[in-house]
Amino acid sequence: MSPPTHAQTYASRAQKLKNPAGKALLEVMERKQSNLCVSVDVTSKKDLLDVVKSVAKFVCLVKTHIDIVSDFDQDLIDQLVGLSKAEDFLIFEDRKFADIGNTVSLQYGAGVHKIASWAHITNAHLVPGPGIIDGLKTVGEPLQRGLLLLAEMSSKGTLAKGGYSQECVKAARANQDFVFGFIAMHRVQDDDLADSAAPIERDAEEFLVLTPGVGLDVSGDAMGQQYRTPQQVIGESKCDVIIVGRGIYGALLKSDDRASAIEQVRRQGERYRVAGWQAYEQRLTDHASVSAASVLLDTSVPTSSEMNIFGYGSLIFKPPPHTIRRTVGYIRGFTRRFAQSSIDHRGVPSRPGRVVTLVEAKDWHAFADAEDTPEGDIVWGVCWTIDPAHAKDVRAYLDHREINGYTPTYTDIWAPSTNAWSADEIVVKSCLVYVGLPSNPAFVGPSRSLQELAEYIYTCSGPSGRNDEYVLKLARATRNLSDQVRDSHLFELERILLQIRKREGLPLLDDDVVDEEREQRIMEEVIARNKANGKPL
Repeated sequence: MSPPTHAQTYASRAQKLKNPAGKALLEVMERKQSNLCVSVDVTSKKDLLDVVKSVAKFVCLVKTHIDIVSDFDQDLIDQLVGLSKAEDFLIFEDRKFADIGNTVSLQYGAGVHKIASWAHITNAHLVPGPGIIDGLKTVGEPLQRGLLLLAEMSSKGTLAKGGYSQECVKAARANQDFVFGFIAMHRVQDDDLADSAAPIERDAEEFLVLTPGVGLDVSGDAMGQQYRTPQQVIGESKCDVIIVGRGIYGALLKSDDRASAIEQVRRQGERYRVAGWQAYEQRLTDHASVSAASVLLDTSVPTSSEMNIFGYGSLIFKPPPHTIRRTVGYIRGFTRRFAQSSIDHRGVPSRPGRVVTLVEAKDWHAFADAEDTPEGDIVWGVCWTIDPAHAKDVRAYLDHREINGYTPTYTDIWAPSTNAWSADEIVVKSCLVYVGLPSNPAFVGPSRSLQELAEYIYTCSGPSGRNDEYVLKLARATRNLSDQVRDSHLFELERILLQIRKREGLPLLDDDVVDEEREQRIMEEVIARNKANGKPL
């Protein structure tokens, strides 16, 4: 199976793109070693051209708002196109079309600006429906232009998120010859990979994510713009192009010394190019390191054609596709901890959530501030057996879904013996399980206290919902696996979160009530039973 898209080079990804403008953009990025788009949101022809000339050799893309240029004329377009050819960059007119198909076709191809005649790329909202793509396509496709859909925006309080973003993804998949990517804050095209009903095969798909709101020196402005660093955008959110505006040309708006201001614009352009490209190279390196570790761990692949996968997080209550059998049990030598950051599902880049990961016990206990595990280094969950006819596809799906910080390995599944006087026994041998390596970029390690972790989780939310509801759902599902289940970390976190929800006035569902006496009794029984059977504590 090929590596996930974000772990492939821009050059290799260019081979898969069906749209010529998107393909050309990736090729420019590789040639110039730049994933920087400069957003030149100025109102005069001279300012626009001076900024472009200053940063042309550092950028792969120049973004314009041509309708705000007060002295627009054809000479501006002629000079801009000439610079794009001489300095090897593409032009992106940030028009944000949002009308019916017939109207946008006229706005795109006719009028004063005749955008399609000179802009390699433009963008559109999907609010009017997919007809807007059809309208723009009739004009742009013959000219080998490309379209980006506005799936998300960087402004505070944006309504472009969630279900709307996924409708943009669906429309893009249906028009890959013209739509080659998104304006978004993260890889929106990957959001449904965790949905077992989603198509598993994505190797032939290619979309770019261009992300605005990038800044090295500020985190926001008075009008609701929010900024993230190139490392956060390219490295953590796995986006492809950083869009930078005032962070580059801002000096031109503040200084009366034009020559000095232009030189500062040039320096900022170079600074952002370096930061963006370093984040991309580090992303490739990080994936290569995790992949190498995977090869070292993934040594005992079972010879049986039957595929088994151990779920210890959302897979407990949300099985993978094509399951034919469910086996409850536990694994030894691991700990389950909320030590993995989430920016795509239960958090956002500005406030990552916390999701569960599985860590080898020896790695976890090496941390000085790691809490104890009184029930021993065991983790309860569900082993799902996959229909052999679909095993290859499901494995590919799981590898893609779990690639952000998780490494595949194999371990045995244990369960209590059916004979009350016998020790626990192995019920599934060599079951696939995805574990977290402390070296992976999303790993955050132990928290100073569970109270602190719970207070943080309570404040997080992402496209998949509230972070605390994920914890509560997992705790309920885990508790219901067996009356012998005990997980001090998970259940104590659940207890604290329920207290916080009560404090904050959130409703407590009937099945959110924890019987603390029962939990203490089970804990004591499990510890006593483990001692009697000689299990590690």
